Amino acid sequence: MFATVLQISIPLHNSDNMEAGAPFFNEPDQQESAGLVTQADIEESLSLVADRLHQDTKDDGTFNYMYYPSDAEYSDDYNIIRHILAANTLIDLYTTYQDPTYIEDAKNSIGFFLNYLVKENDMSYITYDGRTKLGAAGTAVTTLLHYQGVTNTKEYQSTIIDLGEFIIYMQNEDGGYNNYYPDPDPDNRLATVLYTGEADLALIELYTDTGDQQYLDALDRSYEWTKTYFEERHSPGLVSWTSSAFAKSYYATGDAKYADLAFEMTDWLIDKTQYTETNAPSEEYIGSFIINDVENGLTCTVAAYGEGITDMIKLAKTIGDTEHEEKYINSLNAGLGFMLSMQYTDDSDPNAQGAFKASMYKDHTRIDFNTHAATTLIKTLENGIY
Repeated sequence: MFATVLQISIPLHNSDNMEAGAPFFNEPDQQESAGLVTQADIEESLSLVADRLHQDTKDDGTFNYMYYPSDAEYSDDYNIIRHILAANTLIDLYTTYQDPTYIEDAKNSIGFFLNYLVKENDMSYITYDGRTKLGAAGTAVTTLLHYQGVTNTKEYQSTIIDLGEFIIYMQNEDGGYNNYYPDPDPDNRLATVLYTGEADLALIELYTDTGDQQYLDALDRSYEWTKTYFEERHSPGLVSWTSSAFAKSYYATGDAKYADLAFEMTDWLIDKTQYTETNAPSEEYIGSFIINDVENGLTCTVAAYGEGITDMIKLAKTIGDTEHEEKYINSLNAGLGFMLSMQYTDDSDPNAQGAFKASMYKDHTRIDFNTHAATTLIKTLENGIY
């Protein structure tokens, strides 16, 4: 059934204040929400969104990017990083269902974004719509490595290495990255922190794949920059991708500093920005997170953060940290409860069925809402959380 749009007060929070680490709640009390959703709920939701992603994949490898059910219209907008991540999610769906349809869709989608690959000396990058984003290179590396791992091939290896060279080229002496090429945008802090996590994830996966020390050295420089940046700004945009990258860094190196910072960042995100029974403006918000653009970004944020939180549950389980494991499971349970309430589950509109709406206030869907949600659901099942 279509989720009901609720007309309640929307508290807006300034993103600059959040970047500065302003405390929203002095005494966070994470909702105890075990049993909020069931494994059957997760499996049903994943099945619906998996079919949605297949239906939204076009013959040329692109996706239906944004859909407005109230108008029965699609948007002409597009975003190359969200496209690349959608291809990566299709690979996940293939490993989940062993249905060749998904890997075929992924292959077509990879082919599309590689049309925008630019080779410059010993590095490559992706330029789309006149912009060259660090995040496009980072997500392309993880997607191409994922595809090769699933298909047991090395067909993209030279491209992967060239993209890795670009990531290293984009790193500054202090360990931070330029977010765009050739000219960075120092005022775009969201791109800076999001692309940092995407680049770090690419680096640790490159190191794991090749054993080349240069990738680990670059990651270590980024770790130092990230630690300082987070201490000064407590940026929520930095947390999810980076915590996933540092969890993998701990597995690859055994160095506890990566796990420690990932836990610190994730604790802050949950304690200071997740709505619970005690701090939500209304019941419908429980499980979601404080963001500036409530109407358009609430569901996407929950789904994207869910990816990092599931990775942190796995990390806590691996090292036997039961306190963090329980805390993160409670957080995930609450987030899944909210997320699933935003999914179109009936067939009243076949172009929306299985998709996730932006929030209680806006009914539009977008490709990244669906891919982040699908990935979180897959990781939840893979990690044995339910």
